[in-house]
Amino acid sequence: MRQRIGTCSLCGGDVMGYRGAWYSVLPPPPDECTSCGAVVASDVIEMALAPRRRHYFQTTATTRVVPAP
Repeated sequence: MRQRIGTCSLCGGDVMGYRGAWYSVLPPPPDECTSCGAVVASDVIEMALAPRRRHYFQTTATTRVVPAP
């Protein structure tokens, strides 16, 4: 099922695409802008750094919290 997944960086229109299960032998069609018809540039997903996580270490006496580097 096609659903809105974001906005186009070229014209600001709605970008529609397939998410979830795809019941076909072929890969799903690329994400496409409904206004200008532009398609996704690559299969690479833009990522951002995650917030720092705390690491928990189990010792014999107690559990201590150490901030991540």
